[in-house]
Order: sequence, then C-alpha cells, then structure tokens
Amino acid sequence: MSDEKRILVTGATGKAGQLFIDRLLGDSHFDGYSIRALCHNRRLDPRERLEVVTGAIEQRGVVDQAMQGVTHVVHMATSKETPETIMDVAIKGMFWLLESCRTSPTFQQFIMIGGDAGMGHFVYPQPVPVTEQQKHSAYAGCYALSTAGAPSAPHPSRRGYRHACLCRRPVVETDNRPRAET
Repeated sequence: MSDEKRILVTGATGKAGQLFIDRLLGDSHFDGYSIRALCHNRRLDPRERLEVVTGAIEQRGVVDQAMQGVTHVVHMATSKETPETIMDVAIKGMFWLLESCRTSPTFQQFIMIGGDAGMGHFVYPQPVPVTEQQKHSAYAGCYALSTAGAPSAPHPSRRGYRHACLCRRPVVETDNRPRAET
C-alpha cells in the first residue's frame, strides 16, 4: 500500500464539510493527505490536493468509484428537509459507503459526523448553545433523522471494519462563512 493518504469527504459543501477541508489542507501536519470531495447538488472548486467528484451517494457505482484509493472516510452527507430523498441518502447511501469501505484494500478509518438537529435547534430557538447535557426536544422534520444516524447506526467495527468513530458535531462553530452556492 502507498504512503499516500486520501480522505473521502461526503457533505463537503456544507458548513462543517468546507471548514474541515479548509483546515485540513491548511495544516502542515496533513501535507501528506489529499481530499476527494463527493458532491451532489452543490460543487466545490478543485484545487491543489482537493479532487471533486460528482454523483449521488445513494448510487452504489458512484460510491464505489469515489472510494477508489481512499484510506479514510469522513461522512457528513445529509438530505436536510427533503422527504423524497431522506431514506436514500441517510440509509441507502450510508450502507453503500460502509460496504465499499468494508471491501476496499486501501481503507483504514471511517468517521461519521452527525449534526445536532436531533436536539431540536434546527426548529426551536435555543437560549444557550446546545450541548450533550440538554434534554432532547421534539423535532418535526427529516433533517434530524439524517443527522441522528451516527449514534443509532450499527457500529461499523462489528462488520469487520478496521477502525470506526461515530461522532456528533457540536452546534457552536467558529466559522460563519456561507456555504457553496447551488
């Protein structure tokens, strides 16, 4: 196996995805890494060490092609408030991604980062930043389903993956830049 490290980032055009890409590419500790961004409706501009592939995560062929040569996956893709695609993106897409990781000869680590929409901040105003100590609030949309998948997904290590980490992204972020345009 080559020493090159290639990270597949899903959800790359979102706020957290763009911040992750910018910070990783700007940190000299990660000079040996390149990023492949899987983009669907919105696009990023390719640049040094950033390759952009387009397609829908719910299509197995797209995922298998995007996974070629990938050593790490940072999975943040979601469907927001689109009931027509929520199951395809959140469930089917994650399944194809995990299957491709499982069969890849280069794959090393899977990191899934879910949002805090399940806490209710997407719908209800919060007087303080949302943390793990806050009680769960009711939520009327499908974005919460897609971002709550991290803690409720079957743990990838039980399916033979080498390494896995399921995380929840904090609501409070320091960078308020706008997202990529549609």
